[in-house]
Amino acid sequence: MAKKKIFTITVCSLSILIIGLVIYFYLINDRKDDNDSTMFLSSQDTSLSLSLAPILYRNKQEYFNLQDVYVIMHPEKPIIAYHLFWDDDIDFPNDQHPNDHEIIWVKYNDAGAVVNLWTYWHGKILEQNFTAGDNNTRPVVYVQWGKHGLLPSNWNDKFSLRPKTEIFLHYLFWRYRYAHKSGEIDKNWPKRYNGSFASYISFERQIDTKTIIKKENILTGLDVSVMIQSRYGENFKHKIEWP
Repeated sequence: MAKKKIFTITVCSLSILIIGLVIYFYLINDRKDDNDSTMFLSSQDTSLSLSLAPILYRNKQEYFNLQDVYVIMHPEKPIIAYHLFWDDDIDFPNDQHPNDHEIIWVKYNDAGAVVNLWTYWHGKILEQNFTAGDNNTRPVVYVQWGKHGLLPSNWNDKFSLRPKTEIFLHYLFWRYRYAHKSGEIDKNWPKRYNGSFASYISFERQIDTKTIIKKENILTGLDVSVMIQSRYGENFKHKIEWP
Protein backbone atom coordinates (compact mmCIF):
# COMPACT_ATOMS: atom_id res chain seq x y z
CA MET A 1 0.00 0.00 0.00
CA ALA A 2 2.85 2.32 0.95
CA LYS A 3 4.66 1.60 -2.35
CA LYS A 4 1.49 2.35 -4.31
CA LYS A 5 1.09 5.66 -2.47
CA ILE A 6 4.71 6.62 -3.16
CA PHE A 7 4.28 5.66 -6.83
CA THR A 8 1.13 7.81 -7.09
CA ILE A 9 2.90 10.80 -5.50
CA THR A 10 5.87 10.38 -7.84
CA VAL A 11 3.65 10.26 -10.94
CA CYS A 12 1.78 13.36 -9.78
CA SER A 13 5.04 15.18 -9.09
CA LEU A 14 6.40 14.29 -12.53
CA SER A 15 3.16 15.40 -14.16
CA ILE A 16 3.30 18.76 -12.37
CA LEU A 17 6.96 19.15 -13.33
CA ILE A 18 6.27 18.40 -17.00
CA ILE A 19 3.30 20.81 -17.10
CA GLY A 20 5.44 23.47 -15.44
CA LEU A 21 8.23 23.03 -17.99
CA VAL A 22 5.78 23.21 -20.87
CA ILE A 23 4.33 26.47 -19.53
CA TYR A 24 7.82 27.87 -18.87
CA PHE A 25 9.13 27.21 -22.37
CA TYR A 26 5.91 28.52 -23.89
CA LEU A 27 6.28 31.80 -22.01
CA ILE A 28 9.99 32.09 -22.90
CA ASN A 29 9.30 31.55 -26.61
CA ASP A 30 6.33 33.88 -26.51
CA ARG A 31 8.41 36.59 -24.86
CA LYS A 32 11.21 36.10 -27.37
CA ASP A 33 8.77 36.58 -30.24
CA ASP A 34 7.56 39.83 -28.69
CA ASN A 35 11.01 41.28 -28.12
CA ASP A 36 13.22 39.71 -30.72
CA SER A 37 11.35 39.36 -33.97
CA THR A 38 10.37 41.26 -37.07
CA MET A 39 7.30 39.10 -37.66
CA PHE A 40 4.90 41.86 -36.62
CA LEU A 41 6.32 44.41 -39.07
CA SER A 42 4.32 44.93 -42.22
CA SER A 43 5.94 45.87 -45.51
CA GLN A 44 4.43 49.34 -45.01
CA ASP A 45 6.21 49.69 -41.65
CA THR A 46 9.50 48.62 -43.18
CA SER A 47 9.09 51.06 -46.07
CA LEU A 48 8.16 53.86 -43.65
CA SER A 49 11.24 53.29 -41.50
CA LEU A 50 13.45 53.48 -44.58
CA SER A 51 11.69 56.53 -46.01
CA LEU A 52 12.39 58.43 -42.75
CA ALA A 53 15.94 57.17 -42.27
CA PRO A 54 18.12 60.16 -41.31
CA ILE A 55 20.76 61.63 -43.58
CA LEU A 56 23.99 62.19 -41.66
CA TYR A 57 26.70 64.75 -42.31
CA ARG A 58 30.09 64.23 -40.70
CA ASN A 59 33.33 66.16 -40.52
CA LYS A 60 35.70 65.52 -43.43
CA GLN A 61 38.44 64.57 -40.95
CA GLU A 62 36.31 61.90 -39.27
CA TYR A 63 38.43 58.79 -38.71
CA PHE A 64 35.80 56.23 -37.70
CA ASN A 65 33.26 54.59 -39.98
CA LEU A 66 29.61 53.88 -39.37
CA GLN A 67 29.43 50.11 -38.90
CA ASP A 68 25.72 49.44 -38.69
CA VAL A 69 22.27 50.92 -38.10
CA TYR A 70 19.51 49.16 -36.18
CA VAL A 71 15.95 50.42 -36.57
CA ILE A 72 13.38 49.94 -33.80
CA MET A 73 9.75 50.91 -34.41
CA HIS A 74 7.84 51.70 -31.23
CA PRO A 75 4.90 49.25 -31.04
CA GLU A 76 2.52 51.81 -29.52
CA LYS A 77 3.70 55.28 -30.58
CA PRO A 78 4.60 56.81 -33.96
CA ILE A 79 8.30 56.92 -33.10
CA ILE A 80 11.21 55.19 -34.82
CA ALA A 81 14.62 54.80 -33.17
CA TYR A 82 17.74 54.63 -35.32
CA HIS A 83 20.65 53.11 -33.39
CA LEU A 84 24.02 53.97 -34.90
CA PHE A 85 27.15 51.94 -34.28
CA TRP A 86 30.51 53.54 -35.12
CA ASP A 87 33.90 51.81 -35.09
CA ASP A 88 34.77 53.45 -31.75
CA ASP A 89 34.86 56.68 -29.72
CA ILE A 90 38.02 58.81 -29.84
CA ASP A 91 37.96 59.27 -26.05
CA PHE A 92 37.54 55.64 -25.01
CA PRO A 93 39.84 53.15 -26.74
CA ASN A 94 39.96 50.82 -23.72
CA ASP A 95 36.42 50.96 -22.33
CA GLN A 96 35.49 47.35 -23.21
CA HIS A 97 33.05 48.66 -25.83
CA PRO A 98 34.60 48.04 -29.27
CA ASN A 99 32.18 50.52 -30.86
CA ASP A 100 30.34 53.79 -30.22
CA HIS A 101 26.57 53.65 -29.83
CA GLU A 102 24.47 56.74 -30.63
CA ILE A 103 20.72 57.21 -31.20
CA ILE A 104 18.32 59.27 -33.32
CA TRP A 105 14.54 59.20 -32.73
CA VAL A 106 12.02 60.29 -35.35
CA LYS A 107 8.34 60.98 -34.67
CA TYR A 108 6.00 60.98 -37.65
CA ASN A 109 2.35 61.84 -38.37
CA ASP A 110 -0.39 59.92 -40.18
CA ALA A 111 0.92 61.18 -43.52
CA GLY A 112 4.35 59.71 -42.82
CA ALA A 113 6.03 63.10 -42.39
CA VAL A 114 8.50 63.98 -39.64
CA VAL A 115 7.03 66.11 -36.84
CA ASN A 116 9.75 65.71 -34.17
CA LEU A 117 13.39 64.74 -34.12
CA TRP A 118 15.47 63.87 -31.06
CA THR A 119 19.22 63.23 -31.02
CA TYR A 120 21.46 61.85 -28.30
CA TRP A 121 24.15 64.32 -27.27
CA HIS A 122 26.45 63.08 -24.48
CA GLY A 123 23.70 62.24 -22.00
CA LYS A 124 21.35 65.01 -23.14
CA ILE A 125 18.54 64.73 -25.69
CA LEU A 126 18.29 67.57 -28.21
CA GLU A 127 14.95 68.16 -29.95
CA GLN A 128 13.93 69.69 -33.25
CA ASN A 129 10.30 70.36 -34.15
CA PHE A 130 8.99 70.45 -37.70
CA THR A 131 6.04 72.34 -39.15
CA ALA A 132 4.03 71.79 -42.31
CA GLY A 133 6.23 74.22 -44.24
CA ASP A 134 9.49 72.44 -43.38
CA ASN A 135 11.21 69.91 -45.57
CA ASN A 136 10.20 67.09 -43.27
CA THR A 137 10.65 63.97 -45.32
CA ARG A 138 14.07 62.77 -44.19
CA PRO A 139 15.74 64.52 -41.24
CA VAL A 140 19.30 65.80 -41.44
CA VAL A 141 21.62 65.17 -38.49
CA TYR A 142 25.21 66.36 -37.98
CA VAL A 143 27.81 64.08 -36.42
CA GLN A 144 30.53 65.44 -34.12
CA TRP A 145 34.13 64.58 -35.00
CA GLY A 146 35.57 61.65 -33.09
CA LYS A 147 32.92 61.49 -30.37
CA HIS A 148 29.84 61.23 -32.64
CA GLY A 149 27.50 63.33 -30.55
CA LEU A 150 24.45 63.98 -32.74
CA LEU A 151 23.19 67.45 -33.60
CA PRO A 152 19.86 68.44 -35.19
CA SER A 153 20.28 70.60 -38.28
CA ASN A 154 19.14 73.71 -36.35
CA TRP A 155 21.58 73.22 -33.44
CA ASN A 156 23.56 76.40 -34.12
CA ASP A 157 20.45 78.59 -34.19
CA LYS A 158 18.29 77.23 -31.38
CA PHE A 159 20.52 75.91 -28.63
CA SER A 160 22.78 77.88 -26.30
CA LEU A 161 24.82 76.38 -23.42
CA ARG A 162 24.43 72.82 -24.63
CA PRO A 163 25.68 71.88 -27.08
CA LYS A 164 27.36 75.12 -28.21
CA THR A 165 29.67 75.62 -25.23
CA GLU A 166 30.27 71.91 -24.87
CA ILE A 167 31.29 71.36 -28.47
CA PHE A 168 33.72 74.29 -28.23
CA LEU A 169 35.33 72.74 -25.14
CA HIS A 170 35.59 69.43 -26.96
CA TYR A 171 37.33 71.21 -29.79
CA LEU A 172 39.86 72.89 -27.47
CA PHE A 173 40.54 69.58 -25.77
CA TRP A 174 41.27 67.76 -29.01
CA ARG A 175 43.02 70.64 -30.77
CA TYR A 176 45.57 71.42 -28.07
CA ARG A 177 45.77 68.35 -25.85
CA TYR A 178 46.47 64.71 -26.52
CA ALA A 179 43.88 62.93 -24.37
CA HIS A 180 45.07 59.33 -24.20
CA LYS A 181 48.17 57.21 -24.53
CA SER A 182 48.60 55.16 -27.66
CA GLY A 183 48.06 51.45 -27.24
CA GLU A 184 47.46 48.58 -29.55
CA ILE A 185 43.84 49.62 -30.18
CA ASP A 186 44.40 53.30 -30.86
CA LYS A 187 47.93 53.37 -32.24
CA ASN A 188 46.68 54.55 -35.65
CA TRP A 189 44.01 56.91 -34.34
CA PRO A 190 44.32 60.69 -34.80
CA LYS A 191 46.46 62.24 -32.06
CA ARG A 192 44.54 65.51 -32.22
CA TYR A 193 42.12 67.50 -34.37
CA ASN A 194 43.98 69.54 -36.96
CA GLY A 195 42.07 72.64 -37.92
CA SER A 196 40.11 75.66 -36.77
CA PHE A 197 36.92 75.60 -34.74
CA ALA A 198 35.03 76.65 -37.87
CA SER A 199 36.30 73.53 -39.62
CA TYR A 200 35.49 71.40 -36.53
CA ILE A 201 31.82 72.33 -36.80
CA SER A 202 31.77 71.94 -40.57
CA PHE A 203 29.89 68.82 -41.62
CA GLU A 204 30.50 68.06 -45.30
CA ARG A 205 30.60 64.30 -45.80
CA GLN A 206 27.19 62.73 -46.32
CA ILE A 207 26.17 59.31 -45.03
CA ASP A 208 22.81 57.98 -46.16
CA THR A 209 21.73 55.61 -43.37
CA LYS A 210 19.15 54.10 -45.70
CA THR A 211 21.95 52.42 -47.66
CA ILE A 212 23.39 50.87 -44.48
CA ILE A 213 20.22 49.55 -42.86
CA LYS A 214 19.67 45.83 -43.35
CA LYS A 215 16.09 44.58 -43.55
CA GLU A 216 16.71 42.01 -40.82
CA ASN A 217 17.79 44.85 -38.50
CA ILE A 218 14.41 46.60 -38.69
CA LEU A 219 12.58 45.49 -35.55
CA THR A 220 9.70 46.40 -33.29
CA GLY A 221 9.40 46.21 -29.51
CA LEU A 222 10.15 47.99 -26.25
CA ASP A 223 13.17 46.03 -24.94
CA VAL A 224 15.49 47.70 -27.40
CA SER A 225 18.82 46.77 -25.85
CA VAL A 226 17.85 43.09 -25.63
CA MET A 227 16.83 42.96 -29.27
CA ILE A 228 19.95 44.69 -30.55
CA GLN A 229 22.34 42.75 -28.31
CA SER A 230 21.04 39.41 -29.59
CA ARG A 231 21.87 40.44 -33.16
CA TYR A 232 24.82 42.79 -32.86
CA GLY A 233 26.96 40.40 -30.83
CA GLU A 234 29.43 42.94 -29.45
CA ASN A 235 29.22 44.56 -26.05
CA PHE A 236 27.96 48.15 -26.26
CA LYS A 237 26.93 50.93 -23.90
CA HIS A 238 23.19 50.89 -23.39
CA LYS A 239 21.52 54.29 -23.39
CA ILE A 240 18.03 55.68 -22.91
CA GLU A 241 15.74 53.72 -25.20
CA TRP A 242 12.98 56.26 -25.92
CA PRO A 243 12.82 60.06 -25.57
